[in-house]
Amino acid sequence: MENSDIFKELDSSFTSIDQKPDSFCWQSSDIVVQWDWEIPVPVSLPGSIISFSFSTQYGDIAFGVQFISIDNDVEDILAVNRVPSNLEPITGSFKIPREGRSVFVD
Repeated sequence: MENSDIFKELDSSFTSIDQKPDSFCWQSSDIVVQWDWEIPVPVSLPGSIISFSFSTQYGDIAFGVQFISIDNDVEDILAVNRVPSNLEPITGSFKIPREGRSVFVD
């Protein structure tokens, strides 16, 4: 089962995933995050740019982004830090240097 199928099945009541050959969009609302939460984003085209924007309603969160190469080398793109996502949207973008996956973590 592919990641998008897992999200659709587990979160079908409040999650919408749109996939096109050149984009991946994950949208949700009303999610209670009580433990670690990760969103893996596969990248097969080096030089791809990943953009993100999110906010939370009732408090800040710890947020970071890692890149995991196809050789399983892990590199921090954004170190995990607390962000004031309840006060303002958290936005950013970064370029992926090679094939692998980016993982958004909280």
